[in-house]
Amino acid sequence: MRGYSIILLHDVADAAEIDALHSAASGWARCRRAEMGESAHRHDRDHIDAHPESLKTPIASVLDMDGVTRCDVLLVRILARVEQIAPSLLLTLFGVNCLSDETVVRNRKLNFTPNEPAISVYTAGGYFRPHIDGEKLTVLVPLSSGHAFSGGGTAFWSIAAAREIERTGVDLPPTLVVKPPAGTAMLWAGDVVHAGQSVSSGERIVLVASFSPAVQTVGERLRSLRRWIKHVGLCSKSNGTPWGGRPAWEVGSERGAPSQGAAP
Repeated sequence: MRGYSIILLHDVADAAEIDALHSAASGWARCRRAEMGESAHRHDRDHIDAHPESLKTPIASVLDMDGVTRCDVLLVRILARVEQIAPSLLLTLFGVNCLSDETVVRNRKLNFTPNEPAISVYTAGGYFRPHIDGEKLTVLVPLSSGHAFSGGGTAFWSIAAAREIERTGVDLPPTLVVKPPAGTAMLWAGDVVHAGQSVSSGERIVLVASFSPAVQTVGERLRSLRRWIKHVGLCSKSNGTPWGGRPAWEVGSERGAPSQGAAP
């Protein structure tokens, strides 16, 4: 999985699974927002890249044991589907003995992005700034139906667009915005620049997990470190965005949110 490839796997979860996860996450988020209060909610230092109207929390803090198991079964199922359609992909990313047919969440041979697997809940105005994950693979599964929210979706910038923005400092809208149905899995590699688009109304909930082999070669670790140093350096120059200039995706900017592209 090289470059900016994005894989969509449809119908990886049935209606009952989606409803159970969505209901639990929505109920948790409602209580969490009430507990945090307006002031704390608007200054969540744990997630500086997220707009205040979004909550990203580990699944173990959001769901009961049945819910965590349901997420684990779903992730195992998704990787099995990938194995069917692209047999060499997982072998290339994770090697021979890294993945398990029994669990993803509790697989000690995997390292996850801190606080993932996670549930992200976006309400009106909520978004996540453009960023890279830096792991071998990211899996995202929307849990909200299309009529539950407006706006939103996952935005992606092509290699050419990201380089042009970095070179010129001129804002460009996303190359693609994807809003697949609930129960569709989206997968991409760690170098892909992406963002959670601003939700206009309603509530958008997704399951996300970014992970890599727990044991990597020295070369792989150095390459990952260089990517992150470059990313952090660019962010520090541009107030949290991965390139210079005024971000067109920032809510409240003069240019406004970018128009949405194709949504397979």
